[in-house]
Amino acid sequence: MGRVAVFFLAFSLVSPYAHAKDLAGAVDNILNNGCAKNATVAISVKSLGTNTVIYSKNGSKPVIPASNMKIVTSAAALDLLGPAFTFDTKVSYTGERAGDEIKGDLVITGGGDPHLVTEDLFLMANEIRKRGIKRIKGNLALDDGYFGGSAFPGGWKISGYRRAFEAPINALSLNFNSFAILVYPAGGISGKVIATLDPETPYLTLRNHIRLSPGKNRLRLEYRKRSDGSENIIISGSVKAGAKEKTFYRSVSDPLMYFGMTFVEMLKKNGVVLEGSIVRSSALESRKLFVHSSWPLYQLVA
Repeated sequence: MGRVAVFFLAFSLVSPYAHAKDLAGAVDNILNNGCAKNATVAISVKSLGTNTVIYSKNGSKPVIPASNMKIVTSAAALDLLGPAFTFDTKVSYTGERAGDEIKGDLVITGGGDPHLVTEDLFLMANEIRKRGIKRIKGNLALDDGYFGGSAFPGGWKISGYRRAFEAPINALSLNFNSFAILVYPAGGISGKVIATLDPETPYLTLRNHIRLSPGKNRLRLEYRKRSDGSENIIISGSVKAGAKEKTFYRSVSDPLMYFGMTFVEMLKKNGVVLEGSIVRSSALESRKLFVHSSWPLYQLVA
């Protein structure tokens, strides 16, 4: 196993320890546990009242907090936004509406909903249909300007594997900006290995070049961007006949096109035609159709 980066953040809840020496002894006792033997540890405990350091071990050493960061961000979000807060995705349009047509763009403005999934896009498209809209003469304009900065935080080391937890950040994220590839090795004499995508979306096309082999399972994934912004996923290599099913969770390279192409597909399934293209745009003048709200924050955190 590689080194484990451990990150502790202690709030004023450490008040049961009357003295810094008591706290230091308690923390040192935890670190003496065998589980932390090969860990990289960096701890800094400060008083929120005086800003003085109560305990420090490698306090200035930068380490990757990994999933422990959820504790900090969840606490901050609940404190600043409140447990009933929702992330809103606004659906509006430019131009004029004439009968069952929108003579302009359909605009979707992201609000950073972290749990927007394919089913939500279907419901949003269905809401458009229920309002009597059957044709959009303009583009699908996607506004992801709610978040500033880059798609990845500074200092992140992104591997070429594009694992699901390495997904880029975007204010219009779909399915956590990730997808799954499911591989079903042949159990009989057909000689085929089935590979499928979840979710099915025009943004992704899977090319299956897996063969059966008497040897070990050796699979390889390649990613190729197409001219329309979508991606080809090529899976190759070999698996043993009768081997166990395997699932690969991976991230997309272009969250906006992933969202847009999937949403256009949901529009089609609801009988709504988009004549234009998918564009990144911030429409200053648009007329609201409806707002799709996320679960309350306390449910998202849970």
